Amino acid sequence: MTRMQRLHLRDEQITPGVIVVYKLRPDQRPRHPEKEWCGKVLSYDKVYHRAMVVSLEEGYEGSEEDVWLEQIVRIETSAVTWNTTI
Repeated sequence: MTRMQRLHLRDEQITPGVIVVYKLRPDQRPRHPEKEWCGKVLSYDKVYHRAMVVSLEEGYEGSEEDVWLEQIVRIETSAVTWNTTI
């Protein structure tokens, strides 16, 4: 599977309600660049490959963030229980 095929597959899986795990971009100046953040997709722009995500992280609940496809590490499919009432 080529990189573009993986991106296309991931792109198709990013839909409202899906939980994504992502890392902050270098231009966001993260204190811990390797930290993985979790959020629920509110909307996804397939033209620009960007998702509007609401944070599920403690202390950041309800914060919205623009997440680029390149930032997404994985899509949660496990039975992890998140507070999805946000």
